[in-house]
Amino acid sequence: MRIRLGTSPITGQAIIRQITASVTFLPLLDEPCAFDLLIYTDRGAEVPLAWAESDPKYIVGLPTLMSVDSARPSSWLEVMLAKQFLQLWQAKFCLRPLATSFGCCRRQVLTLTVAQIPGSFEDENPSSISQTAYAEDPLFRLHCLRKGRVLQQVARQTLAEVFPSVPLTEPPRGLCANGSRRGNHTAEFDFRHGDRRVECKGTSMAFCSTHHRWFADWSGIKFKQAIFDDLFLVLHSPGWVDVVRHDGAAAVAEAGVRTAFVGQSVRVYAARGCSDAREARQVILRKLLTSSHACEQLATRRSDSGYIAEVVSQELGRESCRRSTKWYTGIPFAGWSPSSRGLRLQKLAFAIDQLCHPGCRFHPEVDSLEIVGALRQQRRGAHRGSADWWRGNVRVEFKSSSLSWDVYNRRWRAQFARVKFPSQVRPRTASFDELLLGLYTPLGLYLVQHAGVAGQSRAGRGTDTLGHSVMVYGPTDEKCPEAALVVVLAKLRQSGCELLAFVKW
Repeated sequence: MRIRLGTSPITGQAIIRQITASVTFLPLLDEPCAFDLLIYTDRGAEVPLAWAESDPKYIVGLPTLMSVDSARPSSWLEVMLAKQFLQLWQAKFCLRPLATSFGCCRRQVLTLTVAQIPGSFEDENPSSISQTAYAEDPLFRLHCLRKGRVLQQVARQTLAEVFPSVPLTEPPRGLCANGSRRGNHTAEFDFRHGDRRVECKGTSMAFCSTHHRWFADWSGIKFKQAIFDDLFLVLHSPGWVDVVRHDGAAAVAEAGVRTAFVGQSVRVYAARGCSDAREARQVILRKLLTSSHACEQLATRRSDSGYIAEVVSQELGRESCRRSTKWYTGIPFAGWSPSSRGLRLQKLAFAIDQLCHPGCRFHPEVDSLEIVGALRQQRRGAHRGSADWWRGNVRVEFKSSSLSWDVYNRRWRAQFARVKFPSQVRPRTASFDELLLGLYTPLGLYLVQHAGVAGQSRAGRGTDTLGHSVMVYGPTDEKCPEAALVVVLAKLRQSGCELLAFVKW
């Protein structure tokens, strides 16, 4: 590698900074290497006697990197290095065992393919009852916020058709609890219908394999805060979308200690043992619209109708969705819901942890028999443990994230949510001893051991109950996801995190 310095006078300190930056963001090399400095100066510049004039001496087959002035933003240097040496970095970190350094010590990073992990692709595309029922439904391709935006547009269109003379307007942004102004999409309610404040919640009917029944769950509804006047529920079921005006009382359920921060939910179950989605939809609507409640059904639409198809197309055309879809197309687990993909990646991480610690005893349930609950005492259960598995006497927690495009900040990011670090309220009650982060990329799964407070981000007043987020960003305005991935991994490493393993797809 050759570093070419600019035309402005360069001090020895600046040269050392550039070499240090290069070493920081380039892969570790197994063989000794040296840096040749080719320095361009002004014609009248004074140079040391030990320096000699020379013609360019390029190394055949290696790139020449244009350096930057020390006053330029550091993120620009990160992007330049990431782009120039991406292929070299991938070869080093993906095609053969990796090496990480700690002072004078080195350790090899476990590098695997999925074929080397037993059962990693068993039931790769599980044909569950829900997936079978939604097989031809265009809305089933969307998840979480994207589906929520589509269902909210359906509710707005329904109100415009049922009440054509009543205007629909955007809500005021208002202020957060700390006095700062709310963001564009964090208003207390969704929109105004005339002079009425409207909150809209959407959900897809899902099948619970444990209780063998369909159910609908609209969550995050803040009834107690009285921040809206009307609540509209949008139910997405295989082939259909129904819009219902809620009466504020039917099927309202608490969320335990989280209720104060995330709100309540409206949860309706179909008959136990009924696997027919059409029959389950009728039962759920009938329970909501029973004479003992004052709920009202406003509209029913086909999920493949022209309007919904247009809104789905617009959602898929959004910049964030378009970039993510382009990068992850054809990658294992890419078409799964975030929760299903997270559970499968957790199984992969569990198997990798066993390979990394062959002498330890592992158990997949942590504190599953512990009695918890403020309103109702009950056991945690296998899927609500304080951590994900035991490794000897160590409680291990696993969180996964993909790289997603942040439209507002114009950069790629990885966000590991709901991480319950020791809180200010309960500083000694950590729910885990070791945190593993799984970065899901088209290249493979990077398993990183988190260290310290790297990337910690609070979630407002609910942080002590809901947990922190670990957020790592790529460079601003860098649209290349591969270059952003290099920077994200470098930031994790610089924060003390350790890359434990890489699983190549």
